[in-house]
Amino acid sequence: MAPAVLVLLAAIPWGQAPVTAVRVVAPGARDPARLTRIFGVQPGDVLNRQAIRQGVQALLASREVEDAQVELTPEGDGLALVIHAQVASRVSRLEFSGLPARHKELVAQQLDIKVGAPLHVAHLEQALARASEAVKADGYPNASLEPELDFDVKRVTVDVRIVGQLGPPLVLCQLEATGLPWEQAKLWQACDVKPGRRLTLGTREGMRRKLLSALRRAGYWQAEAEGPFLEPKSCGTLARFEVRPGDHFTLALTGDPIPKDALSEALPFVSGEDGFGEGSEEWLAGRLRLALQHRGFLLAQVSVTQEVAPSGRRLVVGVKRGGKLPIVAVRFPGLPEDERLAATLREHVAAAPGQLRKLAGHTVDEDTLAADRDAIRQALQALGYAQARVDGPRLVPEARGVVLEFPVELGPRFVLGNV
Repeated sequence: MAPAVLVLLAAIPWGQAPVTAVRVVAPGARDPARLTRIFGVQPGDVLNRQAIRQGVQALLASREVEDAQVELTPEGDGLALVIHAQVASRVSRLEFSGLPARHKELVAQQLDIKVGAPLHVAHLEQALARASEAVKADGYPNASLEPELDFDVKRVTVDVRIVGQLGPPLVLCQLEATGLPWEQAKLWQACDVKPGRRLTLGTREGMRRKLLSALRRAGYWQAEAEGPFLEPKSCGTLARFEVRPGDHFTLALTGDPIPKDALSEALPFVSGEDGFGEGSEEWLAGRLRLALQHRGFLLAQVSVTQEVAPSGRRLVVGVKRGGKLPIVAVRFPGLPEDERLAATLREHVAAAPGQLRKLAGHTVDEDTLAADRDAIRQALQALGYAQARVDGPRLVPEARGVVLEFPVELGPRFVLGNV
């Protein structure tokens, strides 16, 4: 049957004539009254083109109807709507053939067909296409899935049988990496695979990621790899990567020792997790400073620079981390001597005296202190200091700890008078 069509009489008085009756003609429907309710238009409604169109769309969206036509006929003082609906056949049986248990389950998940539910052929075709791609991605590039549908017109049911053919799998037997002069054993180890491995889509992407990680750990922090590109061979499949290693980097650490976990957190390319971005030295210094602050080194100073090395380039990381210091006081330079106001502002500061690393579930670092500054400014504005200025926080060493300072300039206070 053609797509849903609205069959109209000439000169229909839209927006004027009343709907005198709504009848659904749906041979084989389990509950025609339910289809009438889904259609939505009711006797007594004013004839509305948009409402009828939405009613047809609602029937199709219910999946209980595959197609619908609406006929308008004069009846009484208005027009009757007769909906001719082609009821979707319900699945009476679902079978799979030609597929092993694991792929049968994979295809069934993609199809999402349940016995007793209505079957839309168009939806089935779309689901089969998705299921076929899923099987191909599992390492069977020539896999095919064909539906066999046996309709029972009288019972309005359909037996569904999915016939699958996997075809030969993609089996890895050779590995190459153009642009990378590594020995075969090292390349296989870097990709973390062995000959005979089935090349699923996930395996192929995993090989590329692991190769990049190995390159970065070897000092090629800006390496790029494309592929693998697959070529059939008599032994199976050749997987070939195109690699651009880029410059070789070394890391030089100067100054105070850096906790290993802080270094990995701030410089992920050292452990192979991510690449090194050109011109990111200042950003990396900030990351490492935050990582050290997270570990209690609140006054840590970090520098990151690049220099030419005999074997390529060298990244020099200098650290003065100091000791792990607690916050001994929170002050507001520029604030008049008003202890009540100072106490009020301290309530909006997450950092508190005596805390070394974490406070109220938060870590002390540049970001959390910036949030404290914003909270102080908002508190002052709420107290009437609309033009108050709060400068960036300062960590000042004092005695056996650190004083946290938020320089404040109040400005005039505005008070709401009588309205």
